[in-house]
Amino acid sequence: AIIVTNSDKSAQTLMNLFNAWCNWACMVIRIDKCHCFGMRKEDGVYKQYLPVICVGSEQISAVGIGAHFTYLGKLFSFDLSDVIGRDIVKAKLTELLNKITTLKITPQMKLKILKCAIYPRISYELKIYNFTNSWLQNTLDNLVNSFIRRWLEMPASTCIQQIAQLPVF
Repeated sequence: AIIVTNSDKSAQTLMNLFNAWCNWACMVIRIDKCHCFGMRKEDGVYKQYLPVICVGSEQISAVGIGAHFTYLGKLFSFDLSDVIGRDIVKAKLTELLNKITTLKITPQMKLKILKCAIYPRISYELKIYNFTNSWLQNTLDNLVNSFIRRWLEMPASTCIQQIAQLPVF
């Protein structure tokens, strides 16, 4: 669940209502899985702060200043940048491509695994983050093309995009 309000007092009121509903429904709120994140406008500029929200007598831990949190698989930070998401997707893709490279199979089978198994494994991240097309082309596409070039034993001057037509997201 997520609570979005314009003040700490409203957030605490909604938290109290949610806690009462959970008690009525015989549900348990796991404080160890909860986080609160706060930002407010001070002197015309938004700043992150550490809100104090409690469930009963226990305080929900606040996301540290400059830190990030995960909600439904997506990382959120105060500056709303996708830098951490970029690093995660690039690392995940690199790891998967390295695994394919170590397999003792034909290059055609590696391309099939890339198309049928690797792309679906990163498609969720590609959907939830707003990566720019230039970053996707310059980073992920170049990474995939370098592995394909290595698998097919093609020279560096080969235009892999014209040879291997892979799905476009």
